[in-house]
Amino acid sequence: MGMMMYVLTCAILFSRGFFRKKRLFKTVCAVILFFIIFSTELRFGIADFVKSLFYVAEYSFIIALIILFYYLYLRNQGKSPIEKILDLSLFPDLTDRDKEWIELILKETKYSTIANQYNVTEGTVKNRMRIIFKILDVSDRIGFIATYGGFEIKR
Repeated sequence: MGMMMYVLTCAILFSRGFFRKKRLFKTVCAVILFFIIFSTELRFGIADFVKSLFYVAEYSFIIALIILFYYLYLRNQGKSPIEKILDLSLFPDLTDRDKEWIELILKETKYSTIANQYNVTEGTVKNRMRIIFKILDVSDRIGFIATYGGFEIKR
């Protein structure tokens, strides 16, 4: 049960964009942690370890198939290139500066870089971005990038 919870946690982290940066390092760490968790089954003996190995292989295969089919479903369900446009003119509460900041956030620019570029404090950028995310109906920066990543910006 714990192993399946670990796999589901990795799937959720992947869908939220956790593996977007430093992908190789984070994947290697996740695999190492998987084997560390799995090797704890050795405390019950070799026979139980081999038995649990088959159980984990079966469940992992089923979960991998579910994730694959879900991914293919989402990919086929995906929006056409025409729909992959974020039209900022539909949000009248956004200023020109907000629209520029949205473009920078989609390019994964750090808040500190934006603050330096516009001669404001990082706290000001964070506060305004919270308001922008609220206007765009996303929860936070990760949710914004997950929702609108790869979209073309139309002012």
